[in-house]
Amino acid sequence: MKFNIPIEILQLDEESYHLVVKAIVNSTPCNLILDTGASRSVFDINTFRVRFSDEETGKEIIPAGIIEGTIENRFGIIDRFCIGDFEEENMRAVFIDLDHINKLYKKIEGTPVIAGLLGSDFLVRQRAIIDFKKSLLILVK
Repeated sequence: MKFNIPIEILQLDEESYHLVVKAIVNSTPCNLILDTGASRSVFDINTFRVRFSDEETGKEIIPAGIIEGTIENRFGIIDRFCIGDFEEENMRAVFIDLDHINKLYKKIEGTPVIAGLLGSDFLVRQRAIIDFKKSLLILVK
């Protein structure tokens, strides 16, 4: 089954873009960045109410990109994750503080608040295709 999900191509400056998709995480509407360079999807620990796994907390080194350095994280379960007509239940995810990303975004007029990054773990698992011409994220389940 294929799911066509609209994406917004957000121009940050003359030659820099982020891809943003609208999602619902445990009934909370939010904006997520599609980040093919991120090995893992991460969600803002301050935005969502989720079940956390106490034995799986720690520090993870993020090698490069928008989140660089050592980041404290917690693993949790998203009961219901939706983007467009795509839905996944009991999605295991990493949660970190994304305040630093939103502080950067506030400096750019018209940018939305970001509640997470959909990384390659999710995109590969769902056999994602990004169609820039049609501004679509295509997921195959």
